[in-house]
Amino acid sequence: AVSILILFVLSLVIGWLFEHTDTLVVPALVHGLYNAVLFLALYVYLSSGNPF
Repeated sequence: AVSILILFVLSLVIGWLFEHTDTLVVPALVHGLYNAVLFLALYVYLSSGNPF
C-alpha cells in the first residue's frame, strides 16, 4: 500500500512538472533520478549483507 502511495505522489509531481514546463525533459529527468535512487538504495541494502 505504501509503494502505491509513493508512486501516486510521484506521478502527481511528474504530471505537474510536465504541465508547468511543457516539455518531457524535466519529468524524464525526475523519473530517472527516482529510479537511480531506488537502485542505489537496493545496492546499499544488498551490499550490507542483508539477503532479500
